[in-house]
Amino acid sequence: MEAIRLIRHCAKYVSDRPQAFKEYTSDDMNVAPEDRVWVRGWFPILFELSCIINRCKLDVRTRGLTVMFEVMKTYGHTFEKHWWQDLFRIVFRIFDNMKLPEQQTEKAEWMTTTCNHALYAICDVFTQYFEVLSDVLLDDIFSQLYWCVQQDNEQLARSGTNCLENVVILNGEKFTLEIWDKTGNCMLDIFKTTIPHALLTWKPAAGDADISAQSDKQLDSVSQKSVDIHDSIQPRTADGRRITQSGMTSVTHEEFYSKSGTKLPEQKLFSALLIKCVVQLELIQTIDNIVFFPATSRKEDAENLAAAQRDAVHFDVHVDTQDQGMYRFLTSQQLFKLLDCLLESHRFAKAFNSNNEQRTALWKAGFKGKSKPNLLKQETSSLACGLRILFRMYMDESRKSAWDEFKAHASCYYPLLCETIQFDLIPELRAILRRFFHRIGLVFKISLPPDQDQDRSGQNMELTDLPFQGDKRQKANHEENL
Repeated sequence: MEAIRLIRHCAKYVSDRPQAFKEYTSDDMNVAPEDRVWVRGWFPILFELSCIINRCKLDVRTRGLTVMFEVMKTYGHTFEKHWWQDLFRIVFRIFDNMKLPEQQTEKAEWMTTTCNHALYAICDVFTQYFEVLSDVLLDDIFSQLYWCVQQDNEQLARSGTNCLENVVILNGEKFTLEIWDKTGNCMLDIFKTTIPHALLTWKPAAGDADISAQSDKQLDSVSQKSVDIHDSIQPRTADGRRITQSGMTSVTHEEFYSKSGTKLPEQKLFSALLIKCVVQLELIQTIDNIVFFPATSRKEDAENLAAAQRDAVHFDVHVDTQDQGMYRFLTSQQLFKLLDCLLESHRFAKAFNSNNEQRTALWKAGFKGKSKPNLLKQETSSLACGLRILFRMYMDESRKSAWDEFKAHASCYYPLLCETIQFDLIPELRAILRRFFHRIGLVFKISLPPDQDQDRSGQNMELTDLPFQGDKRQKANHEENL
């Protein structure tokens, strides 16, 4: 700790006396004068701090990491672009798989502490010096975030998506079209590689058949219930740390499965699949937060729900913060790429939720707990976010060129919505359906607005007087049906 304090003092010395390094020639004849303060001053300081980070115990390496990034943030404005490139070659060694401790528990600790800390710090530095670092560091940051979500570590996976969100929200206004394309590709890659396909394909080993048969006898009203896989996923704080309920300790997925009697190979597989489920849900929320700004959608949903509870037919929900998101900086094609991510996630979740046999097999094998697993939260939130983007684009006059994606399918949806009336709906849904049928009535001139209806009181209007779009034969059939 004393050594770190002295190194920190050296950084101030170098900052105060850069000229002394330029004048010092000794064995620096091959180094350009303007680079001597880097080679003789900054680089040794930052390199020694990186050595401390990679070799020492948690408390010491945490302090070393804090001081290293403090030096960057305090004095980075004096760094040349090629110095930053040298520096981050050192920084990214923190994530080097070959340098991680061999013991599984030590490796997990390294990821949840040092790697996690470094990830947020790198993103902070990138944001502070965006103009200099955008073309130097962005590709490496996206690669590192991608690496983080591929690791079987829930904390690091959460941090990867959280840092991606922070980088884009804090810097998106300065992104070029090329950077937005890279951002969309990064999200698409993460989505595709974290879809937990094995949830649909996993089968119990042959020797487990007897156990499954016994499990059949144990099916009762409790086990028939369905529990959302994401219910066990703990909420995160602003810096991505898990929040545990008071009086409860946070357990790893491995500990959870070992207590449930699940075999070791399955423990690892199920744990990895749960982390993929975490990443999928986090990414859906990340896209929503990036496009619309954090908490905006929740506020909008709350106001929509309140309006539905009031049973207001004509209501226009307006959220003041709707222009704070990155929506206006994204092209329609870039938004459609994000939609591809959301809809692919939705299709998978829907396929899993519809596969009762597979969910039962996973439940019998001890996956997730006492009740059959489902991905309802993923299925609904991915679709909700996708529709939110589509509706925003549909109301945006500046995106008319993209509206051909938006061909009306009212004739397909109308009978399905009529069928919905048969279900035992909550009042809010009944209000929404009522609003939809009112709109259909006006748009297709089945009914008139209240003010016009009063003006025409006493006048009879035959149904056959309604305008009909179509050829003569269709019109004849239409009139015959009427």
